[in-house]
Amino acid sequence: MYTRNIESELREALADTPVLLLKGARQTGKSTLVTRLAEQMNARYATLDDRTTLAAATSDPIGFLKGLAQTVAAVLRLILGST
Repeated sequence: MYTRNIESELREALADTPVLLLKGARQTGKSTLVTRLAEQMNARYATLDDRTTLAAATSDPIGFLKGLAQTVAAVLRLILGST
């Protein structure tokens, strides 16, 4: 994988910010970058593309978020459809 210029900025922001939004065009490496950062930071990576994770988030959103708060870091990938 290529090293992304934004990677160091994301690390710096994560040092003092609990939530970040990484937004960009499709197929540009956002998920790959986030997965790599999570692995390097020994953090949990959760994606709403996973049906079990999505079901947990849908059925008990507050409990789901509380569960994430107990990890070192959690990264979610959320895709919103156009309306």
